[in-house]
Amino acid sequence: MRLVESLGGESVVLRAEDAAAETVRYARKRNATKIVVGKPTHPRWYNFVRPSFLDDIVRKSLEIDVHVISGRPGEAAAPPAPPREVRRRSLDLAGRLRQWRWLRSARPSLGRLREGGGSRTW
Repeated sequence: MRLVESLGGESVVLRAEDAAAETVRYARKRNATKIVVGKPTHPRWYNFVRPSFLDDIVRKSLEIDVHVISGRPGEAAAPPAPPREVRRRSLDLAGRLRQWRWLRSARPSLGRLREGGGSRTW
């Protein structure tokens, strides 16, 4: 909140059943053109249990720009994760040849089952 005030903005505390809707309603009432919200810090799986406030704000804001910031002033950002090593599949030609032979040998029997021929025991 101090950051907003130091930049000349106004910070307010709103209470409502639907926080995102109330935030957007207040912004429209004040003719705001931007809403600044903090980056979510909860685990991603939490969004499956409960809708994300950030997603709701973005969907409901329509003509109002939404800016997402992270961290506090003076805090060092976490270093970026190292790039993951790309694992390439080896060309297992012998395995692919076995699959192709199996499919080729199974195709005639599948055709007989489709036509009603052949024996079916379940």
